[in-house]
Amino acid sequence: MTYAEHLRDLHRSVSEWSALAGFSIESHGDGTEPDEPWLTIHSAAGRVTFEPASFAADRSPTVIRVYAFPTLRQVQLVGPIAGAWEFRSTQGIPFRVKWNQTGFGLMMSDLLQ
Repeated sequence: MTYAEHLRDLHRSVSEWSALAGFSIESHGDGTEPDEPWLTIHSAAGRVTFEPASFAADRSPTVIRVYAFPTLRQVQLVGPIAGAWEFRSTQGIPFRVKWNQTGFGLMMSDLLQ
């Protein structure tokens, strides 16, 4: 899968799951530049921003910073590993949260509370 396909797939999943949770989503460009906000999810509790941080040689994303305001909590989305993204702490420790609608909802709730 190409870099653009990875990002489209990630954007589609985040948008779909956000809408189902009642959140709005805002896009900030195409995600081709590291350390620039790419997506922001808005909820009544605050906002969560996705920011590409690292890319593989083929320009596919490997690490996306995910951080929340006003809590200032932060995790990483690493992958895709075996076709799925994985939530990790900023120290690289994997969370036992699967990359699916339920796991996404749990992580957004944890980040915003």
